[in-house]
Amino acid sequence: MRSALNLDLGYPNQILGQYTNDLKRLLSHGIQVLEMGETDAIAEPWDIVCLKGQRDRVLEQWVQFKTLGLGTTYIKGLWECERIDYLSRCLFELDLEARTNPILFEMPNSIWLVVEQLLYQFFNVSLIRQHDAQKHYDLPTELYEGFLGASMKYTTGDWSGLDPLPENLDVAQRQNLDYWAEELQIQSGDVILDCGCGWGTLPQYLLEHDLGQNLTYIGITISEVQVDYCRKHFQKQPNFFFYNHSYHDSYREILAKSGVVQITKCIFLETIEHGGIRNWPNILKQVRRVMVQSGILGIQTIGSDHPSPVSDPYINRYIFPHGSIGSPSELGRAIEANRQFVEYKRRNIVADYVLTLRAWNHFFQKNWSSIEPHIDCMIQSTPFSNSQEWKRHWEFYLLLCCGIFEAGTYAQVYQLTAKPNFFVN
Repeated sequence: MRSALNLDLGYPNQILGQYTNDLKRLLSHGIQVLEMGETDAIAEPWDIVCLKGQRDRVLEQWVQFKTLGLGTTYIKGLWECERIDYLSRCLFELDLEARTNPILFEMPNSIWLVVEQLLYQFFNVSLIRQHDAQKHYDLPTELYEGFLGASMKYTTGDWSGLDPLPENLDVAQRQNLDYWAEELQIQSGDVILDCGCGWGTLPQYLLEHDLGQNLTYIGITISEVQVDYCRKHFQKQPNFFFYNHSYHDSYREILAKSGVVQITKCIFLETIEHGGIRNWPNILKQVRRVMVQSGILGIQTIGSDHPSPVSDPYINRYIFPHGSIGSPSELGRAIEANRQFVEYKRRNIVADYVLTLRAWNHFFQKNWSSIEPHIDCMIQSTPFSNSQEWKRHWEFYLLLCCGIFEAGTYAQVYQLTAKPNFFVN
């Protein structure tokens, strides 16, 4: 990285006008904002290289909307960057030399963007959040098949002992499921409630490990596409059940439909976020009501280092609108509410998510030619003009997140295990 002291390097005098302070602030984090054709400038892989005449527009959108403005101008092809993940990391990490905090911890210079996010935090619109999340998972299945790998697991893998190569993605995902199978002590006779079953990764794992025949598996999701996929894929498994079911509602009805009264194990694999932080105590209360006293609860969640009323502007607009991620203290309060659960283990696996995201982007780029026709078929229902804009949107999402998590200053990934405590009504 460049020294934070070289603030006068890299820019001709004519551009040091309206955005002088912003350019210097970016440069203090090692980021140049260049224009194509500037022969005296040496671009690093994480630099922003704008089309000729577009630097002011890119900077204007960046200053006003932060990552939303940066992402929108990238989608439109106004700038390029060899390593967006490195750029994102620079934006979110501490500047140790200048002892300054990340640039993106400043509020966007847009009152409407701030008000929009705060309103959705102030009002409890969790059902709207779930509807928006559903649209994300209802994208063409071929998209997810193209970048998730054979496991079709859309959550963090476990890269312990593995080389950080995309080819190890499936092994990393299997190791993550190994961890949870051990943590939950899955065994014959269990009744497992999988809150966010996705495309059936966990039940497939259970079958491959000779556990699926002697237990009852109940998977819920907020995506009708995922329900249909799983029901078709596991139609020969009479003890596997899949439902489109809100995380907020009682589970007693779907348990009755599945021929059971109580569950022994419950897991949320990066899905409790969609329920809304304010609703977490009630969501876990519904789980506690149907869990045996000897049961085990597992939660793996995208989280934050501290409570925050807003989420990243780009993710909020294009990926999970009106979403938010919780801190350890917020999750802890939800578990402790009504003394319904006792937490006995927690760990942070944020480094594993960085490698998972990079692997996803690798396969997304590699398999884009087979993904693109399915995006073309639904492009009119998106805010993008064509499939190439959609592609740039998706790669910006994956690489932005990669850098955010690698910086380690905000977003985290937590694994937590808990056991039932007091009974709840």
